[in-house]
Amino acid sequence: MSRGPFRALVLSVAAAVTLVVAACSGEPSTPSESAAATREVATDHGPVTVPDHAERVVAADYFAGFALVDLGVSLVGVAGSDYSDQGDFYSAGTSGAEVIGTWTDVDYEAVLAVKPDLIVRSIDTDDEMYARLSKI
Repeated sequence: MSRGPFRALVLSVAAAVTLVVAACSGEPSTPSESAAATREVATDHGPVTVPDHAERVVAADYFAGFALVDLGVSLVGVAGSDYSDQGDFYSAGTSGAEVIGTWTDVDYEAVLAVKPDLIVRSIDTDDEMYARLSKI
C-alpha cells in the first residue's frame, strides 16, 4: 500500500476512534506552570489532563505510532518495530524511538525508562493497562 492511502486510512482511524490517552502524572515545577499548560481530553476511560506541549510522547500501540508521525509528533517510544517496512516517512518518524513493546502488549518498564510526558493509545485499552499506563 502506498503511503498516501495508508496515511489517509491512519488519519481516518485516528479521527474515528476516541484516543485513549494516558497522561503522565507530575506536578508543575513552578507556580508559573499553571493549568494553561494543560488541557482536558475526553477518553474512553473518562477525562484526562494532558500537557499542551508534550515533548516526550510514547505511541503505545501500532496505529497510534502512524497517526502521531502523520501529525508530526516526535516519539521517544513506540510499540512494534516494523515501521521501516512502511516506507521512509514512517521509518524517519520513528527513528530514535525506543521500542516499548509489541503492537498489542506494552512493556511497562520500557515505557517508564523513556520518561514520557504523554502516552497515547488508539486501540481498546483494558482497565488494568489503562491504570498502569496512567501511573507512569
